[in-house]
Parts: sequence; structure tokens; C-alpha cells
Amino acid sequence: MNNQSSIIDSDIDFHSPLKTFKSGDTIICQIQAKTSGGFVVGLPNKDIRSAFLPTQLDINIGLPIEVFYVDNLDGRMLFSLTDEEFRKHAGRRIRAYQPPQYSC
Repeated sequence: MNNQSSIIDSDIDFHSPLKTFKSGDTIICQIQAKTSGGFVVGLPNKDIRSAFLPTQLDINIGLPIEVFYVDNLDGRMLFSLTDEEFRKHAGRRIRAYQPPQYSC
């Protein structure tokens, strides 16, 4: 009986080991797969929750990328690129605006 009471009296932590995110929290994810409208991303610390990064940018699979948490949407965690990551990956696709050339 003493053994059981010592187990009950000890501090047992029943909180989830998964990190809870607030909007704007910045983390490093890993691009796992391209999907319609964006990418499936892997979360740090072996977190197996479903996470999605909506973007039309071309990002290499397996690349670690800095994102910020937006919200949960239909059971998936939704992330967005940080400004720095966006500039890093969009810079390859964006060209300076050239006004159309008209001849009269």
C-alpha cells in the first residue's frame, strides 16, 4: 500500500508533450511533400500533427524552412512563410516590372 500511495503522491504530469502554438509563433519546419496549393510540412521534435504551408513558390523537398503559425484549419495546422523565407524563395521568380513597349 505504501508503494501505491507514493505513486499517487508523486507529481505526475498529464499535460501533452506537444507544443501549443499561438498565432505568430515562429518555428523551423521541414518541407515534406508538394500538394495541391502548397506543401505538407514536418514539425520539430517528432510532432506528428498534420501541418500545411500554402504557397505557390517552388521549394525543395527536405529543406528546413522558417515559418510562423497562423491557425488550425480543418484539423491541420496552418503556417505561413516568414518575410525572410519568402524573399529568399520568391527572389528567384520575381522580376522587376517592365512597362509594355508600344510602337506608334
